[in-house]
Amino acid sequence: MGVLDRIKTTYETKENHPLKAFQTHYFKANLKTIQELISALVKQKGWRVETQNERFNELFIRGKKHHIIITMFKISPQETAVDIKVQVYQLLGMNQPQKLIRTVYDTIALKAPLKGTGLNLS
Repeated sequence: MGVLDRIKTTYETKENHPLKAFQTHYFKANLKTIQELISALVKQKGWRVETQNERFNELFIRGKKHHIIITMFKISPQETAVDIKVQVYQLLGMNQPQKLIRTVYDTIALKAPLKGTGLNLS
C-alpha cells in the first residue's frame, strides 16, 4: 500500500485489485445470509441503512463520518461475491476507508466461510 493510499478518503474493492485484501471476496453462503450478517454489523456499529436496492443487491450505509456502498452478487445458490466502496468525511483518509472495508469483510467471514478473493481473474 503506497503513501497516497493512506491519505485517500475513498477506497473500493474490485476483482483485479493489486492487493489481495481488497479484491472481490467470495463467500460460501447464500445472498440472504450475507445480507443478515451485514445488517447485524450495521446495527452493532450504530450505522444506518439509507437505501437498499434489491434489484442490484446494493446497500447504502451511512455512519457519522463515512458512508459505505456494499454490492452483493449471487454467483450460485450457495455462493455470494461482495464488493465494497467506502468514503470518509474528512480531509485525509488516514487508512480509515481500508479499515472499514476490512471490518465488513472480517465480520462476514466470521459466520460465512471465505471461498477466495479475485476468483474471476483471467
